Amino acid sequence: MDFKKLRTFRIAAQLQNFSDASSHLGYVQSAVTSQIKSLEEELETPLFRRNGRGVSLTEAGNKLLEYCDKLFSLREEATLAVKGQTLSRQLIRIAGYETILTYRLPYIIHDFNQQYPEVQLQIQPVGVKQLRQLILTDQADIAFIFDELVAGQSQPIAGLQQIKLGSEEIVVIAAADHPLAQQQSLTINDLAGHTLLLTEQGCYYRNHFEKALIQAGAFTGTLLEFTSIEAIKACVRTGTGIGAISKVSVQPQLDTGEIVALPIKDLSLSVDLLLVSKQEQHNEIVHAFIQQTQKLYYK
Repeated sequence: MDFKKLRTFRIAAQLQNFSDASSHLGYVQSAVTSQIKSLEEELETPLFRRNGRGVSLTEAGNKLLEYCDKLFSLREEATLAVKGQTLSRQLIRIAGYETILTYRLPYIIHDFNQQYPEVQLQIQPVGVKQLRQLILTDQADIAFIFDELVAGQSQPIAGLQQIKLGSEEIVVIAAADHPLAQQQSLTINDLAGHTLLLTEQGCYYRNHFEKALIQAGAFTGTLLEFTSIEAIKACVRTGTGIGAISKVSVQPQLDTGEIVALPIKDLSLSVDLLLVSKQEQHNEIVHAFIQQTQKLYYK
């Protein structure tokens, strides 16, 4: 088994789609298919099950993926050892939601930098749908996402480790002079007909909010979609509509009273904040950052 075929297999296994794997690797799809077929013939066992939406790993495929991760990690270690370098990579690539990177991460970076001043941090705000894929395809070391961590299921996606850091409160906000802001108590039905300012599709709490509105028959207003939390806040301040965002990102405006959190008694939008990384592939500096984050996140 050569590393070229194993790399192709690994990417295809992580993305669960030969077409996506070919795009990522810069190959034509037939080359990916050919390499996988060659690997299956060499091992004398199927590695993938084909279906209409993509592929999934067989039991043999799952076993091979585990060994692939070990082999690539060992190859990196061997390369560094021969060059006389330490295993620590002095760069950590971090991706995440704008909210987390802007309002939570600076405190973590400050404390981490005090202990590891030689480490370079590369911070990248990324859209919701790309975050886990960046980890799976080794384009980022750590990602911060909002999602729900199912009890007892810390690795719902093959190859990923997900650590719950805490809960993030999500609030429905409006300008102080908005009609809804004048009421002492609201239900989700009171939101019917109002313009909604929401984050991009795929955002966990947006999906939860929309589902609650639909179930209540209140998803009847205009929908405006944004990729920027700051843009949502600016439009809320002008009275364009109501938004649903993390409380920490709007706390200064809540404190001054220019924006208010609507008291919706039958709606809870709190979400889990997860740190996502490659399962069992942490070099020592990434491991140190994860440990520091766990200690300091809600300091």
